[in-house]
Amino acid sequence: MKRKRVRFEEPGDSDSEDDEQQSQVPSKKAKNSNVYPLGVIKRMRCCTNMCIKHICKTTAKEARQMYMEKNLKRQTKWIKKYLVEHRQEGQGGKFFYGFFVGVRQTCRRAWMMVHGVTKSKFYLIKSSLEDGETGVLQKNYHKKGVRTEKSNKAVVWLRKFASEFGDQMPDDDKTHLPSSMTRNDVYDRYVTDMEDMKESPCSKATFFVYWRKDCSRIVIPAENRFAKCDECCRLKRAIMSESNKEKRKKLQTERDIHLQAQNAERQKYYHHIMKAKTHPQKYMSIIIDGMDQQKTAIPRQLVVTKSGSNVWHLQTHVIGVIVHGRGNHLFVDMGEIPGDSNGTMNVFLQTLNKYVESGLPNVCYVQMDNCARENKNKYFFALCCLLVELNVFQKIRVSFLPVGHTHEDIDQLFSRIAVHLRRFSIPTFTKLIHLLQGAVTKICTTAERFLNYFNIRDWLAPFISEVHDHCKPHAFRFTKNEQGRARMQYKMWAATDEDWKECVVTGEHSYLLLEHPGNTPDRVQPNTTNLRLDTVLADVTKLTKKGQLEGSHLQEWKELIKQLREEEDDGGDHGGGFPLYDILPYEEAKVDDIDEEEEEESPIEETELVVHLGPKPRKEYKVPLSTDKMVCFFNEVHPTTWPQIGKILNIMEDSVTIQWYTGGVDDVLRPIRKSSEVMPKSCILTKPFMLTQKKTLPKKIKRAVNKEFPNYFQIL
Repeated sequence: MKRKRVRFEEPGDSDSEDDEQQSQVPSKKAKNSNVYPLGVIKRMRCCTNMCIKHICKTTAKEARQMYMEKNLKRQTKWIKKYLVEHRQEGQGGKFFYGFFVGVRQTCRRAWMMVHGVTKSKFYLIKSSLEDGETGVLQKNYHKKGVRTEKSNKAVVWLRKFASEFGDQMPDDDKTHLPSSMTRNDVYDRYVTDMEDMKESPCSKATFFVYWRKDCSRIVIPAENRFAKCDECCRLKRAIMSESNKEKRKKLQTERDIHLQAQNAERQKYYHHIMKAKTHPQKYMSIIIDGMDQQKTAIPRQLVVTKSGSNVWHLQTHVIGVIVHGRGNHLFVDMGEIPGDSNGTMNVFLQTLNKYVESGLPNVCYVQMDNCARENKNKYFFALCCLLVELNVFQKIRVSFLPVGHTHEDIDQLFSRIAVHLRRFSIPTFTKLIHLLQGAVTKICTTAERFLNYFNIRDWLAPFISEVHDHCKPHAFRFTKNEQGRARMQYKMWAATDEDWKECVVTGEHSYLLLEHPGNTPDRVQPNTTNLRLDTVLADVTKLTKKGQLEGSHLQEWKELIKQLREEEDDGGDHGGGFPLYDILPYEEAKVDDIDEEEEEESPIEETELVVHLGPKPRKEYKVPLSTDKMVCFFNEVHPTTWPQIGKILNIMEDSVTIQWYTGGVDDVLRPIRKSSEVMPKSCILTKPFMLTQKKTLPKKIKRAVNKEFPNYFQIL
């Protein structure tokens, strides 16, 4: 019987379109393939009903594409699943199958031809199913892709955990979890939280699968891009090396408390930002930090050539200030002024001077890095006391984030600036200032050269009392008492619910700032010795000759270098006044309407620490004492007697019974007969020790006493 010619029918098809499509497809099977192209099966017979004639061309194309996009394993699984779902068992255990392409029922051969399923593959899978083998099909195959309630809660928990304890990267959308944790640690923390809420957690494998699928931007970096926290590193090493389960559990709990502590400090910082943005007439929030100098070195070309690779760059230093809800301010110097506490204090005053005309609020929150050289020192604290006593603010609160957890919005600002600068060449200092100012456009951003650099540190130094042990607390508050004097209070952490502590006075003065300094501070002398200006000018001239810089750029560099040398000769006088004196005329006596903050509950436990105003008190050794050991004493009853060294005979609650020894500093020490005496433990200077074989004082004991108490050997 002669074969009939068949074709796909679709509304709107014309004979000319079908002829054109038919002429473009091959008339036989593709080479090295057992699958017929769609253009060929139109001319083939499938069955007596000619099922293939009634299949829509678009539907056939979609079915073929869906099947061919899968790999061999997934194709097998899909065929098995399809046969299982479309079969019925008849009499004698025989199965009947239904085949559909789209919504139209077809014969078996038409279904195979449209999808591109070969006979050998189809009958192999069909026979295995009829023999009772399901292969890779699982009992819950029909639930594939359907998420359970446990899985959804796991994803929500992981995102919340990352928002609380992770660091958002400034240059991409990734969130870095603490480097002290592993993926198993995160899952253990998830299981613990679910058990506390009396809910069932998902399995570890499921947790990791959805972490990879839905939270792929939450990562634990192999190397942290920022400075690592010493406590985090210590706990990580201890947990990894500990094999005892109970001790390991204790260390994990200690790490969790540490992470909760740093998170509480960060949330407190965000709380201050929100208050400053919501009530700008009452609060001001400021964060100060420095930018990496390598990102702003000039001159810099967008495309670095061989001749420009060895050019000496002028290392500029950018100090950034964010006044939350008000503006961003960048102060740039070229290394001609030292980076110390004067830089922080000058930046702070110049920033306040920008907002003095609109009125400064009563409360100022200051956030800085935990750096003693620039920020956490008695000079900046004395400046805060001066601003409070001069009624510039009623309260100043200075906070320092824990070391290794100081990545905040100021670092994101610096990252956006670095990304913006990488898109341009920076031939001159003027171009750098222009690009810095245009890096952020959403909020008012200013960039200027750091001028009028005053020596505020030496100006305040004669009027500051001694202060010790202030490096441990992370939160300080400066307010005015009833006598109009500024008092400094402190806490270990800003987020603790403990009361603010007063400094312990160990000298004659009860306040950090003794009196107000007079006159005006001197200007800091610029120093261009280490800038190598002659080398910079020579390299800029070379780049100009090679056409990489323009003549106007060379002229601008000559003027800048000439200006730097003139400023060095003039002592850094730029003609501007001391910014503090510009602030004072605007600040009248403020009404004391400070709202007391409600301290939030925090997991941080306040540790026992004391900040001392005055001379540093003598350290009392709290070491275990034992009999027959030697100790050094300082008895004020016998201040000129040497040596005050004895052997411990008996130990009581607050005192010890000792036998005195006699001899010189470098001589043999001998016991004095019938010279036992009861001495208080507070008089002990050193930890217990033994005499050398020659019965002399050990060198390490002499060094320790001489270091801690330099007047000991002189008095005795």
